[in-house]
Amino acid sequence: MDTFVRLTKSPIVSIAKIRGRVRGVGSEFVLACDMRFASRENTALAQVEVGAGVHPGGGGTERLPLLVGRGRALEIVLGGNDFDGETAERYGYVNRALRTASWMVSWMRSRGESLPSIGVRSLRRRISLRSVVAACRTAFSMPSTPLPQR
Repeated sequence: MDTFVRLTKSPIVSIAKIRGRVRGVGSEFVLACDMRFASRENTALAQVEVGAGVHPGGGGTERLPLLVGRGRALEIVLGGNDFDGETAERYGYVNRALRTASWMVSWMRSRGESLPSIGVRSLRRRISLRSVVAACRTAFSMPSTPLPQR
């Protein structure tokens, strides 16, 4: 889990290129990346820990709901089913599902190399999970007045 936290806090933009099965800790690794691109033909994403009686603690319950929403996250975590690239894209699990993920990753890498590093670091800080969590907490905060007693 320490590796995932360090990856999330890294000043470098991390891009996961997914082609194959990504389950459990593999899924949590790609969730820690900044962007995820999946192959339409060869991707299977899943959180299978609950089926084995284990809590998905490396990001399946922390990062996944921020990407896909609470209901979808519960569906993914409790169901333990494989999701193909197209479904993962529709859910928000990945940025895009492509015929081949290579061209998008190559384009992003070349684009990222042409940007000044100070700008990239600044953007990563501004578009961080912490800011998303704070915005969600503010947006969904309950009123401070207690509910009436029955």
